[in-house]
Amino acid sequence: GLSSLSQRPPADRLRASSCYAMGAGGAKAPALEAAATGSSPTPGKKVPTMKICCACPQTKAPRDECIAMNGEEKCKAFIEAHNQCLRAEGFDVK
Repeated sequence: GLSSLSQRPPADRLRASSCYAMGAGGAKAPALEAAATGSSPTPGKKVPTMKICCACPQTKAPRDECIAMNGEEKCKAFIEAHNQCLRAEGFDVK
């Protein structure tokens, strides 16, 4: 629910997570970057609280497995479900 959005995990948990240790060239998570620069998020638009690699594991795993087994063409429903989940988490995906 919404209550989980206001709760931040302890900093040591963030460092321990493999998601935060690895990633696209060691880029900071968008939410951390926004906090560091002091810019406020746009009202009504959710700001991602994690790297995109960590978001939506419940749709990412079936999508990846489908693509590995059947190829991208046959997995459009899985890909779209994952993209919708990412959008809901605040990521800007096509």
